[in-house]
Amino acid sequence: MHSIVSKTVALVLLVVPLTSLGVLGFVFLASPPPLRPSARWLSVAPTSQIPANGQPTFLPIMAPRYDAWTRLSDQIVGHVFVRRDLATNDIKVVSAVHGPLAVPVDYDQQAGCFISRCFGVRFDINGTAITDRNVIPSHAADMPAVDFTIVDDVLFVKNTHS
Repeated sequence: MHSIVSKTVALVLLVVPLTSLGVLGFVFLASPPPLRPSARWLSVAPTSQIPANGQPTFLPIMAPRYDAWTRLSDQIVGHVFVRRDLATNDIKVVSAVHGPLAVPVDYDQQAGCFISRCFGVRFDINGTAITDRNVIPSHAADMPAVDFTIVDDVLFVKNTHS
């Protein structure tokens, strides 16, 4: 009698935890990952990082990354130039690339203009092309303005790829 009771207790102590783990494992695997925040707007930087001197600042566009249920560190998916207008203190944002080939653009602080790395096209502080007769017209398009919003003193740009 004592042997049957001890075997039953041992069996219950073994089966119940294994069954519980199996049920919990099934629930975990069957449940969908949590809903992810919308990537319609991507963060750039706190507005405190935008200097008040009117000079463009080269800033990364950050996108959230996930691996199933795990939130990973943000990933750089592009860059923008951000500046404050000296007269109005408004924020202006232009893309750091231009044209159909997405050619990178640099800011030449001494010349006070943007310059295309490939075609040598120059742009004024607002991203408007300064035409040159030696440049193919399609390469001399203005730098695209970027839609942006500010939420809780953080600058976000519109994700055009979502």
